[in-house]
Amino acid sequence: MAREQVIPVEDGGVLIEPARDEWGELARESARRMEHVEGVSLAGEDLASLRARARAEAMERARAYSASLGVTSVRENDADPQLLLMTGHQPTLFHPGVWAKHLVLDEVARSTGATAIDLVVDSDGFDAVTLHAPCLRPEVGRCEVALASGVQRGYFAGTRAPTVDEAGAFCREGGSVLDTLGEAGPEANFRAYCEGLAEACARHDDLGAALTCARRRFEAPLGTDYLELSVVAQSRGSAFLAFASELALRADEVAAVQNEELASYRERHGVRSAARPFPALGVREGAWELPLWHLREGERRAVWARRDGSDVELTSGDDVVARIPRDPADAAERLAVESPALAPKALTLTLFNRLLVADLFVHGVGGAKYERVTDRVAERLFGVGLPPFAVVTMTLHLPLGERRVFDEEVEAARRRVQELAHNPDRHIEDIVAGDPERAGEARELVQEKTRLVAQITSEGADRKTLGARIRDVNERMATLAAPVVGAAEQELGRLEQAREAEEIVRDRTYAFCLWDPLEVRDKLV
Repeated sequence: MAREQVIPVEDGGVLIEPARDEWGELARESARRMEHVEGVSLAGEDLASLRARARAEAMERARAYSASLGVTSVRENDADPQLLLMTGHQPTLFHPGVWAKHLVLDEVARSTGATAIDLVVDSDGFDAVTLHAPCLRPEVGRCEVALASGVQRGYFAGTRAPTVDEAGAFCREGGSVLDTLGEAGPEANFRAYCEGLAEACARHDDLGAALTCARRRFEAPLGTDYLELSVVAQSRGSAFLAFASELALRADEVAAVQNEELASYRERHGVRSAARPFPALGVREGAWELPLWHLREGERRAVWARRDGSDVELTSGDDVVARIPRDPADAAERLAVESPALAPKALTLTLFNRLLVADLFVHGVGGAKYERVTDRVAERLFGVGLPPFAVVTMTLHLPLGERRVFDEEVEAARRRVQELAHNPDRHIEDIVAGDPERAGEARELVQEKTRLVAQITSEGADRKTLGARIRDVNERMATLAAPVVGAAEQELGRLEQAREAEEIVRDRTYAFCLWDPLEVRDKLV
């Protein structure tokens, strides 16, 4: 996919590229190609064999995790799916543009007979899980209600789920915020979500599972049956650990390639932040940071690889995570036996799943930008072109009825204020209309200024004296224009306020649970 996609601006705008009716053939062609890749091995195993194992483990663990959430796929008896479509996101209160990936994925899976899996990225850290919504208190503003707070080095699966009482308090406060809007729909949809949230928090111990369960209960009217797969659970499988051993044995090369491609991306896109799209891997004498996390006691820490004689030692802080031999097959076997709690960082997550699991991966617009780095890393490290990805997003605005205020209106009002303030003589009729009793005085001032400007440009003119007289005329005219200037400034302020309110109301990033699932699906059809 060569060109970058643009998020739709209009309410109800949907972006699906390539068209969904092309996904089936793209996935089938990808499956055929990946089955016949020759001369490529990872962790001492040929690519096709490792890919088959990774797919089988993904299916097994997705079914188990989904069952724990109360999700059963109508295709669950297909032990070896011919086509496997995937997407993924952190288990938070994301906006409808993210939700659209799941709903379109489910629809295409049904029409093609494919199996669909959503990766629940419960290995990611977070600051807080909040309901992000507009509110009127009394002016239009942005309100946030927190359900859960993150901690340093914490992650979703390592954070306890809210208690039923905590979930109830969140729902009551969120309902109070939405009640200020005077529109029944968002609050009613949120109440429906909260019913599932209470059940999910009573049923699940970890935050990631509780949030995913609540979302799937909210989706129940749609009958979606795509599978959910915890990234933490997937990472415990032998296929992922084999992949991790490959990265560890080639740690210096992995760090060099990823950092070079990351630097190239930043240069192409003018990105200066060291954190975007993700931080570079660290390199120090004799050790390289791996694109992996080590999960322990609710915390995640960076993993480093260091060569130690005939072994490679993996460390996290002061702890030795594992020690593996340099022989690829033996390394994979040893890591599987030791089974440390590893999890992929951002690029590694989609690299693993596109290379070894999915026939087609579905991204949002942001993820698609970064995935071009993943493509290049895969080509350089493994000599393999990854299966394709699709892009899905949508824009929805809450039905709150704010009037559109266009940039042109605001800019025109701003120019009018500047003109009235600095060149009131050009707006004499507005000034006269505002104060008819002083119309004669205003017109005389304009005529006088016209004469003075003509004189000051003539040869031998006393510019100092004429300049002072012009300033005096301008000051007198400014006094006459003051009421008109004040009115123009008030109008500019009103328009700026209205535009700010409109921007708040039309924000596309409010939580998916403020919309009716059936209405959202109808917009995607």
